[in-house]
Amino acid sequence: LQLRDNENAIKALERILKIDATNDKLYFRLGLVYMRTGSIEGAIKAFEQAININPHEVNYHLQLADVYEKTNEHEKALKVIFQGLTYFPDSSPLQISAAKSERRLGKYKESLERLENLRSQGADLPPHWKLEYDIELCFFYDQRNNAYLAFHHFTKANSTVRSLPEYQKVDTNHSLDLIRNLGELDFGNINKIINFSKNNPPQVQPVFFVGFPRSGTTLLQKVLDSHHDIQVIEENNPLGRVTSLIESEPEKYLKGSFLLNTKNIKKLQAIYFSEAKKYVSIDDGSVIVDKLPMNIVQVPIIKILFPGAKILLGLRHPCDCIL
Repeated sequence: LQLRDNENAIKALERILKIDATNDKLYFRLGLVYMRTGSIEGAIKAFEQAININPHEVNYHLQLADVYEKTNEHEKALKVIFQGLTYFPDSSPLQISAAKSERRLGKYKESLERLENLRSQGADLPPHWKLEYDIELCFFYDQRNNAYLAFHHFTKANSTVRSLPEYQKVDTNHSLDLIRNLGELDFGNINKIINFSKNNPPQVQPVFFVGFPRSGTTLLQKVLDSHHDIQVIEENNPLGRVTSLIESEPEKYLKGSFLLNTKNIKKLQAIYFSEAKKYVSIDDGSVIVDKLPMNIVQVPIIKILFPGAKILLGLRHPCDCIL
């Protein structure tokens, strides 16, 4: 876990849980590692198991609700939060999480009442939840066209972020470093690897739907998913397991000698498909659309593993995104 060796962490945790199947802390950690690798289904199952074993741990409820919130399943998130509130009625983090889900479900009155109750109680919030509290008020007032109060809370939120110890530790160049490592292959070598991959194409070539947040990708995904011959993987990131491997040992996986080996390419493709099968049927002839906007930074990896893959780019006028 500490080495961020996610693959071996999952194997170790699952091995221990076969011996100690009632250890809620291990299930919780397993859920966190699944979140790191982009395995949403695995994270949900692990967090649910932790709650079933020990419902008296507030973080278990918060994490499971957070997974549902991130995947836009706000009703499920709210259900988990309400379950947690039966055990922890005075939990400010649960109240803030409930306010977020209620806001996203259009229940603005309920959302604001929760947040105002926290303020009136003079809740002494830890910095992270103070940040979440102000962010919720930012969004609430912004959606109610109160620009003055929205800006006030955005300013407070930004101030809190800069005070957090983890803010100082963030590797802001993480994605850029991965791209730089790919760049060391140089474009000529990447093209050589892609041409090599073309000689051994996988049976299924997914379509990768990329773009930027707030560019209308969810709406377009719903349109695509309505077609009977199309299956969409909605932001579950099966490519995440592959990229986490590459990011953990770029000097190994990005060497031309590694990628110019059919067995190695097939292994990485198999890792992708083993994750994708959790969400869609791979072998029924459907078009598989893998929708995750920020996979735009993984295009070199996509083209190496799936040289025939079509890539859809969602674009929207910047004013529509910002305003």
